[in-house]
Amino acid sequence: MFVYRQFSLMFWGSILIILLGMNTVYAKDRLVVAIDKTYAPMSLVTPAGKPEGVLVELWKLWSEQTGMDVEFVSGTWEQTLEMVKSGQADVHSGLFKNSERAGWLLFSDPLYSIKSVFIIGQTAKSLL
Repeated sequence: MFVYRQFSLMFWGSILIILLGMNTVYAKDRLVVAIDKTYAPMSLVTPAGKPEGVLVELWKLWSEQTGMDVEFVSGTWEQTLEMVKSGQADVHSGLFKNSERAGWLLFSDPLYSIKSVFIIGQTAKSLL
């Protein structure tokens, strides 16, 4: 529970910093969030067309806490980046910072860190 609370505080603090830097968001009645439709479990669109996933739930919680409506727009990874770049979306649901993106996006402090590893079967040792 402590980790969740700590994560939640970091998330909302980071979102606040982002929104304070986005003057155009205040003139709107909703925040448009771009999500990758095939990035399960982080974000996805169900066969019924409903946005779901961890990041979708976080943005819904943000909406409840701030009172600002959130609208989700979905696409491929490349399409979601273009949506934010072109102004069709106000924010991206979540992505990693790199030097190219830092040239046109504002980033908050990281919400959490992820470590990834490759897992292979014993018979594939020669690949290592």
